[in-house]
Amino acid sequence: MYMVENLDYIAKDDQLVFCREHGEIPFCCGFIAALPGQEFIHEALEQYNEKTFSLNKLKANTQELSSLILKFYPFLKTGESNYVDGIHQFGRLEMLHPSKSSKLIHVGMASWGGENPVRQKISILMRRRLTNKTRVLLIMGIYSIVRKIWINPFSEYESVKRENENW
Repeated sequence: MYMVENLDYIAKDDQLVFCREHGEIPFCCGFIAALPGQEFIHEALEQYNEKTFSLNKLKANTQELSSLILKFYPFLKTGESNYVDGIHQFGRLEMLHPSKSSKLIHVGMASWGGENPVRQKISILMRRRLTNKTRVLLIMGIYSIVRKIWINPFSEYESVKRENENW
């Protein structure tokens, strides 16, 4: 656990953040909320506490809290931005402990801009993965067709030739 004075939120590890007011808070995406004087976390926690969760879940929905924090976080704080693949990528943000196992966002290393909602960002990532998969499948399909056309006829011809020689 990282001890820093005058912070309301202290990064504990990749999944938990310690808050003086609320105790331990779970985070699903490695978002480390260790910024002094940021009201967005309070707003996100208020909305999170108002939500009701289904009884069959053992834990509260940590993805919900993470998306709320992403919604309230002032991404445009640094002012530096690069527009890459339809996503605003902002410069380094000062964080106490950037998580390496972040799934939705790498805070402290590279942050997504606040203009696009989280679902849209995830769909952009899924589209990238799907296009990579379709490229691989296309190449494999073309390779198998070429193999059937060029390699198989020769191998059948050679097998027929061997059978004729054996007679």
